[in-house]
Amino acid sequence: MTHLIIWRALLKGALRDRISIGWALAFPMLLIVGMRVAFGDALDAPRLLSGTVAFSTIFFAVHGTGFDILGQRLRGVYKLLRASPYSVSHFIIWLTLARGAITVVAALLVAAFGAGWLGLAITPGLLLGYGASAALGTLAFTTLGVIMGNLGNTEGQVSAWNNIVTFPLLFLTETFYSLADAPGWLQVLRDVLPFNHYLHLTLNLASGDLVAAQSPALVTLVYAIGFLLLAVLTFRWDPTQPLRLGWAEA
Repeated sequence: MTHLIIWRALLKGALRDRISIGWALAFPMLLIVGMRVAFGDALDAPRLLSGTVAFSTIFFAVHGTGFDILGQRLRGVYKLLRASPYSVSHFIIWLTLARGAITVVAALLVAAFGAGWLGLAITPGLLLGYGASAALGTLAFTTLGVIMGNLGNTEGQVSAWNNIVTFPLLFLTETFYSLADAPGWLQVLRDVLPFNHYLHLTLNLASGDLVAAQSPALVTLVYAIGFLLLAVLTFRWDPTQPLRLGWAEA
């Protein structure tokens, strides 16, 4: 019962983040419309749709969560939570589940809109694939957003960290274009970045290729575990507490 109360409270807090929700919905939809108008039938519609759905996920999960973590810490909310029996790891997990619910809904709305606009069939399998990939992706990228919120002491700092992390994830991977002919070092970097694996997971699940989805799903899960560990180790209850790796109670 206590867990459900905490989840509802965190969900309500995430729903108040209307700016991030708006960007997670509006920008991907506008991107799909613009790309369709500009390039017409020359588009690789499945890749564009998967890229925009993945972009929607990472925007709300990383950017929205980072600012949420900072805001709650500056308002002193975490000082109160520190007195509760909840550990840092439990709190971050429940925060991820709360924000993840919104992430999945946003991904499905973008997928349904994009499929209709691009002339793709809106099937239960398509929506199930995008929903499943978003559910796993939010585990990785929401915890990455927690890390960004932990690192910053002001909105400007959190914004800078978000941009430093998310721009390479989006533009040094195959989000909207292929890097098959790119230099070798860039392909190595592409294969290291977690977002590229998440993108392939999204593409494979949306197309119903469960076998091909296994490898990127495993890599995304490994990143999720690693980000969760770093999020716990860098978490700060108090805004005056300097960042020290390992300070927080796991």
